[in-house]
Amino acid sequence: MSQSVIYQYLTAGSFDVTVPSGYSNQVLVYAWGGGGGRGTGAVGGGGGYAAGVVNINAGDSVTISVGGHGGSGSGASAGSEGLGNNPVIDLSGGTGANGSDPEDNDAGGSGGGGAASAVFVNGVAMLVAAGGGGGGGYGEDGAGGATAGSPGGVATKVYTVPRGQNGGTGGAGGSGGGGGGYPFGGATGSFYGDDGPGGEGGYGGQNYANASVTSSSLLAGSGTNTAGTTNGYYPGKQLGTAGYDGCVIVVFQKLFTAWVKQSGSWKQVTNAYVKTPATYYTTATGATVTVHSAGWKQIVRGWLKKDGVWQNIATPLTLISSKVSSTPSKRASINLVIASNTSSYNLLDTLNTLGTYYPGYSDITLTINAGVTVDSNDSGGAALTIDGLTSGDSLIIVNNGTILGRGGSGGAAGWLKTVTVGSGKNSTTSTSVQDAGPGGTGGTALSVTYIATLENNGVIRAGGGGGGGGGIGYNGAGGGQGGGGAGYGPGANAGTLTAGGAGAGLGGAGGSSGANGTAGTNGATQTVTNSNGKGSTSVTGSAGGAGGVGGKAIAGYAKLTVTVTGTIVGATA
Repeated sequence: MSQSVIYQYLTAGSFDVTVPSGYSNQVLVYAWGGGGGRGTGAVGGGGGYAAGVVNINAGDSVTISVGGHGGSGSGASAGSEGLGNNPVIDLSGGTGANGSDPEDNDAGGSGGGGAASAVFVNGVAMLVAAGGGGGGGYGEDGAGGATAGSPGGVATKVYTVPRGQNGGTGGAGGSGGGGGGYPFGGATGSFYGDDGPGGEGGYGGQNYANASVTSSSLLAGSGTNTAGTTNGYYPGKQLGTAGYDGCVIVVFQKLFTAWVKQSGSWKQVTNAYVKTPATYYTTATGATVTVHSAGWKQIVRGWLKKDGVWQNIATPLTLISSKVSSTPSKRASINLVIASNTSSYNLLDTLNTLGTYYPGYSDITLTINAGVTVDSNDSGGAALTIDGLTSGDSLIIVNNGTILGRGGSGGAAGWLKTVTVGSGKNSTTSTSVQDAGPGGTGGTALSVTYIATLENNGVIRAGGGGGGGGGIGYNGAGGGQGGGGAGYGPGANAGTLTAGGAGAGLGGAGGSSGANGTAGTNGATQTVTNSNGKGSTSVTGSAGGAGGVGGKAIAGYAKLTVTVTGTIVGATA
């Protein structure tokens, strides 16, 4: 089986890349552009898809740019542009346009265009996957919705600058921003005057492949969906579709893969050398000219004679991974690298997209790069989940970054309300109490149900429990929501990486600084004095909510063989 390292860039941003030692300079690249934002009258378009084999030599400066999605229009306001996120050229989408009348809900804003995703080598664009156009704004007086933003891909209408343009303003509904692309971004859509239909959707930008890129494939999106989703490396999670960021996958392949039998078992050879003699020739005047000096040379291509035919045994380059149903002759070696921040990563979901994964016959290494954070979309799910592998698979987890459980949410505020009906001697007063809500449970950082080896050179940090809600409120006023737990839990004040946020009013704080995985603070209880025509009475409000339970740093710790402990904050079980 061929050996490769798969770098996954799953969130918008700009990233520098170095070819791993011992790997070919011919790199497989798959890119999906950011999707367009929704307008008030129509959806945005899906991003484009670009793939090919890019040559990257030692010492080259390589930049991966993942395009962000276009913002959605809201009310009469325009959606923001998707950001191109690279220091080389502007691949951002165009902003949407405002509706004609901010006070008229029928005159809505349009969506921003999605940004393009790209790969640059020494500042030169190699591959660009265009962004989708933003959706149009809604027409005034119920005249009808706008058309959808055009999908990314080769544009049918362009401006002469490499970005999608801003949508026009005025008229009934704003027109959608164009998607980013290269060499041209998509144009803004048209707009219509009062009482006409809504603004037209923006156009998608252009896909691009440099002339030096081989086996290139450029595909336009289709409606709200991106192209290239049938490719075995597409990571899913709706990346590249309307309203979602794009992504880039880079596959490095071994220079040479061979096997030798040693002590009765087969061992993989990843680098091989031969000693070559010096070669020279003698000129007519008797001078000796050296062509090649003697020395060890690395083998980058090899051949075997089989059935009378010489066959190349070098690692093959293929743009579309394929998987056969038969048992592989050798174990598959799969090296996955999480190269940018991502949320709720499930290893099996990624493996199942790869044609190179053979359940029960695969040796898997998952690496989280330094400076990268894997967190969770919510406290209910782990940041990194290892589950569902097949007996016979081997797994090594190398964490050089941060695996972070999501903090629990702050509890809802309690309240006390009195209502007086009538006046004087005929008045009656009733009191109602709503108990404060408890803080949410902190999330798990790493959840493991399959045996694995863990090399933790970084940090694994549990989510803190959310603070309990405040237990008092007078005449409808809330007692205060609890603060979010450490690990960016939501609440009256969100938690940070290591500290819980403060509650509002009488709400409790989330898990404290440096104590991810600990419980949030209970909300407070208070007595209130109510006055009415018969005098004053004291009423105790609802009790404060309980602080949320802290999360776990590692669930399923017994499944792990830990070779490097690193920093683990929170309980393991």
